[in-house]
Parts: sequence; C-alpha cells; structure tokens
Amino acid sequence: MGKLYFKEPVNKNIERNDGFGEIRKDGRTHYGIDYDSPAGTEIRASERGKVVRASFVPKDGNYGYTVIIDHTPEASDNERHIYTLYAHLSSLNVSCGDMVSQEQAIGLSGNTGTASFYRNTGRQFHLHFEVIDTRESGKMNWNSEGGTGYNGHVNRVNPDGYFGNPDLEVNGTVGDHPISEQYLEEILDRMDLKLDEEFRLQIMVDGKNVGCFGNGNETIEMKIRI
Repeated sequence: MGKLYFKEPVNKNIERNDGFGEIRKDGRTHYGIDYDSPAGTEIRASERGKVVRASFVPKDGNYGYTVIIDHTPEASDNERHIYTLYAHLSSLNVSCGDMVSQEQAIGLSGNTGTASFYRNTGRQFHLHFEVIDTRESGKMNWNSEGGTGYNGHVNRVNPDGYFGNPDLEVNGTVGDHPISEQYLEEILDRMDLKLDEEFRLQIMVDGKNVGCFGNGNETIEMKIRI
C-alpha cells in the first residue's frame, strides 16, 4: 500500500472559475474544476505517477491538448486506479509512458479544444482539471489517438476530496518504497549533480521508479540497490 497526497495543479494565487458539479447554461454538469490560468501558466502534476495520455483530444468535449496521469500504475487491471486529467493546454512537456514526480511541469495553460469557444467572454484561457477514481471498476483503457474512450461522467469525482487528504492509501502507487524523497534529495546534493533544462534524472530503487528530478527531454537513469 502507498499513500497519495494530491496538490492543486497551479499556484495558489490562480483563482477557480467553474467548480465541480455546477450546472452550466446549456444544462450540462461540470465534472471538474476550471482554473483561470493565463496563457503560458506552468501546469504541474498533482501527484507522482505515469503519463497514460499526452496528446490532442478532439472528442470527449474537445479537451484539446491533454495530459492524463495514472497515479496507481503498478496496480493490477482489476484494482482501483486513480487518474488526473489536465485539459486545454497550449503545449505538452511530457509524453505517454513518462514517469512524473509531484509538481513536475507537464505543460502550459492554453485555450485548445472547447476553451477556444470562450473568446470574448474574458476567460478563454483556463485549465480544466479532473480526478477520475475507478474504485471497484478497475483500470481504464485510454486511447492513444482520437477520443479518450471516456464515457461521460463515469468515475469522475470532486477533486476537493483528494487535495491534501492524508488518509488516501491505495495499491500500486509509484515508489512504494522505504526510501524517502528527502533522502534522495540529500543523495543528489552530495553528488553535486546539476540538472539543466536538457536533462532529467529518473531514480530506480530495487527496480522501482521512486522519483524524477528535472524537466528536460533527455532522461538519465540512476539505479540504486539496498
């Protein structure tokens, strides 16, 4: 079992607009949180996990450029999986299959998808954020192209119940390992290893990915055995 401690995907000074469960003028229910993030705002992973979709999504409400992260990638197909979804991005910093650490930059805020239809409303640029918790229904199969294969509001839950929840304990999280993140940071300090914008360091402990540092496109893998 591992613990997940979700954080909001933008800085605290960025305000929310539409909340979860709000009914829009067209009668549709909003199953996420919209943040009024200006164009180019850095969007960060809410928790550590594995990227299962990073592409343009032309369907499912026209999410535009979207990143989806599985925060329980080591769970079996029949076990509970928790995902976060980040939509309407202008650019992506990650690719499908990448392992990301909490608060790692995964893209920039934009107005792709239906957000482009908010022109002249004063809020065309925003981040649409979702938490998808499958509970008993098991792993979801996210398509690599076209729509996500996501059926309506199924498994979408209010993110506010997950932010900062100290009791969220599930199977299959990344880095269910006794080595702490603080200890890993101390290792990097002792090595005096400098990561620039071109590189990122992925740390494997006894064959498990326990963290990724830096935001570059080229990955350096460090393997540790204890």
